[in-house]
Amino acid sequence: MDREPGHVRVEKKRQIKNGQALIETAIITPLLLIMLIGVLEVGYCLRSYLILVNISRESARFAVKSHVMDLTDQAAAESSYRNIISHTHDSLAGMLPISNFQKITISNVEIETGLPCLDRDNCICLARPLSYTIKTSPPITYYTYGGAGLNLAELGEDMVAKNNAANCQLIHTYTQSEISRYDAAVVVEIYYTHHQLFRFPGLHLIDPIPLYTKTIMRRVSGRE
Repeated sequence: MDREPGHVRVEKKRQIKNGQALIETAIITPLLLIMLIGVLEVGYCLRSYLILVNISRESARFAVKSHVMDLTDQAAAESSYRNIISHTHDSLAGMLPISNFQKITISNVEIETGLPCLDRDNCICLARPLSYTIKTSPPITYYTYGGAGLNLAELGEDMVAKNNAANCQLIHTYTQSEISRYDAAVVVEIYYTHHQLFRFPGLHLIDPIPLYTKTIMRRVSGRE
């Protein structure tokens, strides 16, 4: 029985290995490509979210300045809100497309609290002050209609509780100290539609991706 020369057998084995390597490469390459595109898409989405967070914070910082918010009447409030939105646009600096913004909501929450205890000289603090009021200005929404996503009433109750606890500690530390009866905060909420960078088949099922961010910042008189 004739046997193939050794170099022929070696060549056939090399060809088999090369074919196997090509098959493995053909199977793995699409998976690696999908993983690479997925990493890029996640990074691109994270970039958009971080930009939104920074814009939300910058808008809130601008809104709490003493000369920006004027809530004396509806016309003054509308003018203040438009001023804040204009500042938000300037903060974008072309980093994100304006058309992808679904909604920007700016809300104002104000509270007035009474004494945290019945007897100031022998103060046993209550869970809530003796009397308090919560005022939430109607949120102004831009781009689309709709109210604030955050529960402003709950935020007001939380502000009351924290202000009451701070006043209680103040009375215990300095019995003659003047307590703070007033507190206010501005809430900036941004709703954004993020579109994928490549819209790769299979990944397009989660496109677009809704993004949401909010910033709550106290309004302090005299802040510049």
